[in-house]
Amino acid sequence: MEPGAARQNREPGKGIGEMIVFVGNEEKGFFIRDVAKKQNLRAAFIRPSLHIKDQVGEILACQQCKYLVYDIEQYTDTGDVIAEEIRRIRMANNAMPVIYASGYNQQSDIVMFLKYKGIRNFIFSAYLADKKEDLEKCMLGTAELPEEDPGLEIQDKKRENENSLQKTIGIAGVIPRMGTTTQSVQFVKYLLFKGYKACYIEMNEHGWVEELADAYTATTNDPEIGKVTYQEVDLFYKLEKLPDVLKLGYDYYVYDYGVFSERGFNKVSFLEKDLQIFLVGTKPGEFMKTYELIENNFYNNVIYIFNFCREDKEEHEDTYELMGEKRNVTYFAPDCRDPFIFSNAPLYEQILPLKTAAGMERRNKRRGIFKRKKQMSKKKEQDIF
Repeated sequence: MEPGAARQNREPGKGIGEMIVFVGNEEKGFFIRDVAKKQNLRAAFIRPSLHIKDQVGEILACQQCKYLVYDIEQYTDTGDVIAEEIRRIRMANNAMPVIYASGYNQQSDIVMFLKYKGIRNFIFSAYLADKKEDLEKCMLGTAELPEEDPGLEIQDKKRENENSLQKTIGIAGVIPRMGTTTQSVQFVKYLLFKGYKACYIEMNEHGWVEELADAYTATTNDPEIGKVTYQEVDLFYKLEKLPDVLKLGYDYYVYDYGVFSERGFNKVSFLEKDLQIFLVGTKPGEFMKTYELIENNFYNNVIYIFNFCREDKEEHEDTYELMGEKRNVTYFAPDCRDPFIFSNAPLYEQILPLKTAAGMERRNKRRGIFKRKKQMSKKKEQDIF
């Protein structure tokens, strides 16, 4: 076998025939073997890569490839880049692309881009038997393909990103009980303090918002959309209602992702956020996980907040040294006993410096008046000449 070629599983005595190739980690794609055997195909695997372009040569070198199953979680490329590359490969070798997107939201940007490029076969299931069934349906052409054309929706998303004030903040913890929920609420309180309309979204399976509603009578609960309001903070807990929440006109959405190593952690959704924050710690177990994050190439643009650390300048300086080149995106959170009492404006000002919403509004009004004055002056000049 030539160097770089896909590793293949072939039964002794059988000649070269059509095959199904899993592009990604073999430990994740092992389920294709059973499906391949059932369909009298060969199974092959192409090693994972952070960039799909680095795999193109190996993919195109696979002779008689009939199906290509892509694990999109391996990539750090943007959704439009991945979708375009998969489209080009399909045009080159005519193999059917199947997207392994176990645990992905079907409305996530990358899925929408893939659909937009005409790629409609997906494996969203989390359980082994269901993965095999989904793959077989894709291969046999019996999968329920999405009927909607995502083109308009993608254009709307682009327009929203260009014209809307809406910003997204994703917060995740390195281990359980790192204070992720507290910091998420604190960010909302900071934004409210600045005069912006902001809300909290429970992007995990902990059920904290509903527990809060059960524990305190001072909450208001709208079960239809999954909204609890407490101490002036709007908290949303029904992920299936997220598209409706995003239409409510908040300036900022703060997503609490829980623990990054949990099964339900949506890495792609987290990486799509405008501001990505990890809650980390200095204790032995905490820092080992923190170091894993620092070395992980997926998380190159994140901010690190050390929680539950002593107010000790010497200890902070030691931590900065350990963080190395991440020093400039490293912060220390103060002690916060009640998430609904805003505790430390300077910390959030450093991470997300904002003018007050009222000040921004006054500035925009001044710009509007100035623009109208310029238009009026221009009209007068036209009248004169």
